[in-house]
Amino acid sequence: MPGSATATTDGASDVIDSLDVTSLPSSSDSELRNKWRRLVLNVRGTSFETDIEKRHSRKNFEKAIELALTNPDSMSISTEPVSRRHDMTTHVRSHFDNLLNSTEWGAEFKHPRPNVEYLLKACELAYLYDSVYRFSRETIIRPELDGLEDSRFVELPSSLNRWMGEVDLVWLILADTLAPEDPLEEFIDRLYEERDEFITEAKIREIFLPIRSDAVDDPVEIKEKIESRLSRNAHVSPKLVHDYCFTRVVADSE
Repeated sequence: MPGSATATTDGASDVIDSLDVTSLPSSSDSELRNKWRRLVLNVRGTSFETDIEKRHSRKNFEKAIELALTNPDSMSISTEPVSRRHDMTTHVRSHFDNLLNSTEWGAEFKHPRPNVEYLLKACELAYLYDSVYRFSRETIIRPELDGLEDSRFVELPSSLNRWMGEVDLVWLILADTLAPEDPLEEFIDRLYEERDEFITEAKIREIFLPIRSDAVDDPVEIKEKIESRLSRNAHVSPKLVHDYCFTRVVADSE
């Protein structure tokens, strides 16, 4: 999942081709600083949106590229596959570690006793997301002026945008960043029921590749190990959860 990057359904090349900046002036350093800081605040604001169209709006991405194109001496644009920037095994396991081993994550599914079913469903949703996310392209717009932070945008496939965006929302709720509008169990159940449709569409687009593990046990045995650790409030190995998700996906595809 994109973490601090902002999701969009537009690629950088599409946005650049659609913009005509030839008549737009460049900005002074002070103007650019103010414009960029306002943009960063707007981008952060979208992270609290629960409406997928607003979360994945092209507006901020377009404005960021426009600023970069009109100020080429002060800003740069680079685009590369997510899988080149991230080791996907480490990336997906970090999600599992956060949810299962951090006291700040998923409290509603841990007290008074662990709700293993929903914790693992959430992990599997994240795993499926990242099995497609690995094919996405990430655009980094980087100001060269001191004191200004980069802005990152990740292109999600338009046909999978809604499902992936809602999985993002589930994890933001689990991280206690957003408040749920509906019961979280119902939200997770609906996305879980839709996972086969998501996988089928991703396979048609040839952008689905499960993140492999070297698991040898079947998912039932792995789940029992996870449940035992959670019931004892013991550390759950992220690799064990990765093994579970990988074997579940493989079993479902056979």
